[in-house]
Amino acid sequence: FRDAKFENVEKDIGFTRARFNTDLDCSKAIFKGGVSFSGIQCKDYGVFINTKFENSENVIDFAGARFGMGLHCIGAIFDGGAIFSGIQCEGDGVFMDAKFENTKKDISFAGARFGRNLDCTGAVFKGRSSFNGIQCEGGVFRNVKFENKENDISFTVAKFRDLDCTGAVFKGGAIFNTMQCERGGFFRNAKFENIEKDIDFVGAGFGITIDCTGAVFKGGASFSAMQCEGSGYFINAKFENTEKDIGFADARFGITIDCTEAVFKGGANFSGIQCEGSGVFRDAKFENVEKDIGFTR
Repeated sequence: FRDAKFENVEKDIGFTRARFNTDLDCSKAIFKGGVSFSGIQCKDYGVFINTKFENSENVIDFAGARFGMGLHCIGAIFDGGAIFSGIQCEGDGVFMDAKFENTKKDISFAGARFGRNLDCTGAVFKGRSSFNGIQCEGGVFRNVKFENKENDISFTVAKFRDLDCTGAVFKGGAIFNTMQCERGGFFRNAKFENIEKDIDFVGAGFGITIDCTGAVFKGGASFSAMQCEGSGYFINAKFENTEKDIGFADARFGITIDCTEAVFKGGANFSGIQCEGSGVFRDAKFENVEKDIGFTR
């Protein structure tokens, strides 16, 4: 279906439960109405490179779809909502530079499973997005923009080998509580820009490291009860909210927490934190004269 045009805005296109023994290739296709791929099965690839889903009123439905080798949506544009919940993909899901343009409709990858990576490098998500319960080796969200200021991005109970959000921009809240990364979570130079919404890492687990070097947090942030078997890096991180506290209460680090040159403009609570190695706060700045810093217990 390369370069195909489905031009009726009132009629849906249905691929529900279709089976393809090799690939489904819809590269550069244009869908002006709704379309359902729910329950579709492709032995090899689903290819939607530079595909345009132009109907802002409809939701593109891939729920329960299966792909034996990979799902490639590089550069795809979704003007409506999109559901990838429960998708099963034995290889990579590639959404590099994809654009989810609708601010009112949801994007859901809840319960999706990828045998290798979900790569959303450079993608733009303008609606509320859920990755709750997703499972894959690598979650790659480098330089992604989550632009919805009203709603949270949620990764609750997600499971990754690595999660890489280097350079990502979060304009709303972000929930990573109880998320598990077998190796590391990387948030280098990430920007959490909403001053009203908190960033939640409560109970998250990291097998080797959490790296927030150079990250900027403009709202509150809680890392309470987080479990990191190696080191946590917050070197040059900036916690800029003067009204909200930063919580590390009862967090556990198997080696070190390194906050060298970090800036804390509000209160900070490190009560009950446990490090098998060092707590490093060289040249850190705790700038709020009215808020306390707690290392109790």
